[in-house]
Amino acid sequence: MTTSKHKLPQATRPISTISATEQAGGLLLLLGLVSLLGIWRWWRSQRRPWLVLPVLSQLATILLAWMYRNPERQATSGERAVLAPADGLVTRVDQARESRFGAGPCWRITTRSAWHDVQVHRAPVEGTVSLRQYEIVPSKPGNQHACWIRFDMPEDTDGPRALPGRGEAILVHSVTRAAWRLIPVYAAKRLHVWADLGDRVQTGDETGLMPLGGLVETYVPVGASIRVRAGQAVRAGETVLAILPAPATP
Repeated sequence: MTTSKHKLPQATRPISTISATEQAGGLLLLLGLVSLLGIWRWWRSQRRPWLVLPVLSQLATILLAWMYRNPERQATSGERAVLAPADGLVTRVDQARESRFGAGPCWRITTRSAWHDVQVHRAPVEGTVSLRQYEIVPSKPGNQHACWIRFDMPEDTDGPRALPGRGEAILVHSVTRAAWRLIPVYAAKRLHVWADLGDRVQTGDETGLMPLGGLVETYVPVGASIRVRAGQAVRAGETVLAILPAPATP
């Protein structure tokens, strides 16, 4: 399967809590139009069954507001801790090789976010965004959207380095759910990334949004101590996925 770079407009990271309207986008607009259609048809025909449309639309709006909630999170302390970038369930912990991360092997922690999980993504470590690459994964009946984000930790880190000439790095790969294939592109955005290239983020900062959830892979150096296992639930910005090795002493 091949992937191609997806050209999307650059997005900036907001400084305030994201509202349900901003997150749901066109979905809320469609629900509003359906509600107005039901009211208009009821007014024209005086048939009560048409009132079902606005009632269902209002219930769906309440559900969307809950789905796109953004609760406050308290980042776990610890300079060497790698926190979960997304809510969900850990489905796999294995070793892999990824050219965007480095030449050698690394740990890959795979988390699956469900539609009812909090959809806001957070920075797993403190560092600078050195890579932000959108992709489209061809599939039928529609395409899945994906994004790679690499966080380079401060260069004064003396521990093992994943990238030559830099401090340690953490790589996050997000892939949208297949359910988005059934929703028109103009109805809602599949994947939001607010952290721009060169942005300096703190551990637990909001970095993006993936409505309806999806698959999130976190790549950490092979020398890290993994603190989660398959089947464990994690919370973005709070759950520790791994502890990086201590800096080497001179």
